[in-house]
Order: sequence, then structure tokens, then C-alpha cells
Amino acid sequence: MTQAAMTIVDRIARAQPALSRKQHKMAEYVLAHPFRVVTMTIEEFAAAAQVSVATASRFARALDLSGYPQFRAELARGFQATLEPADARPAGPPHPAGAAQVVTATLEEDIRNAQHSLQRLDARACEQAAETILAADRVFITAALGLIEALSAAVACRTRNPA
Repeated sequence: MTQAAMTIVDRIARAQPALSRKQHKMAEYVLAHPFRVVTMTIEEFAAAAQVSVATASRFARALDLSGYPQFRAELARGFQATLEPADARPAGPPHPAGAAQVVTATLEEDIRNAQHSLQRLDARACEQAAETILAADRVFITAALGLIEALSAAVACRTRNPA
């Protein structure tokens, strides 16, 4: 994976073994509060993670970034697709589609996404993730709602184009 293609999560996973105790604490804070961190100044981030500003700066450099501004920019880049306005996303089929076509297209996209994930899979990162989950006091799970979205689109399609 090229440096440009690495997300902050990828960078943290890669740097994890070399991070100091305080930097590890910062990494945990970033992973737990990414939306909050992306809006913080370096002083606010350091205070929230209970470290010095110098430690926050070293943390960004430990992730192979030039400094905190680049760290924030890379963190924000990871949210681009999520924060993109809905009307800027692909609008779906250009012509009325049946429910089966909508579900089929969604499942095909899921397969492409799974194949992409398999190509990027890092065994060491998986082991670290499993260890972190097992050691955690609490685990929150979120999931993409691809199939639910597909079914909703199919229902919407059916109401617009009754059979």
C-alpha cells in the first residue's frame, strides 16, 4: 500500500509497535473520537489526550506525516465519502429497475468491496485488532447498511413503478 493510499487507521496500525506509551494513548483517542479530533487544534488534541503539544507533534511524525496539519488533513480525507452530500453520490440506476435488479446491483457492489478489502488485508493488523477487542471493557459495533439500503431502494422503486 502506498503512503498516499494509507488512512490514519492504517498508519496507526503500522506505527503501533513503535509508539511510545503516550503516543499509544493518543492513537486510542483518535480511534475512539475521530470526528472530534479532526476539528481540534493541536493544543486541544494534546489537552484531550492528556499529553504535551510536543508529544502530539511527534505522534503525527510517528505516523510518517510532516506534522499536525497534515495529520488533520489526512484524518479529514478519510471522512470525504461519508460527508459527501447525498445528491453528489451516484443516483442509482439511470432507468427504472425492478427490485431484483436493485438488490443484484447492491450485492455485486458488496462483492467488489469485499474483494478490495481482501486485497488490503493485513494479518498483523487483524491480530492486533482481535487482541484490542478482547482486552476492551466495551466494544461498540457499527455496520454498513448496504442490504437494507438495497431493499429500501427496491421498495421505493416498487412504489414509483407498480407492477
